[in-house]
Amino acid sequence: MDNSLEDDEFAQFIINDYLAESDMIDEEKLASVCSSMEEFRAAMDCFKLKSGLIA
Repeated sequence: MDNSLEDDEFAQFIINDYLAESDMIDEEKLASVCSSMEEFRAAMDCFKLKSGLIA
């Protein structure tokens, strides 16, 4: 994985939490979430909730 992604909290959330149960490789997980605005928004909402950015 690209080193810049290791420091990206949202990318790490997608890989390790949001799609943790998926059998896709890390790059496929990121591509899957970024393939549609609806999926991206859903992942971002979950990330915000988990991070305490929204209550």
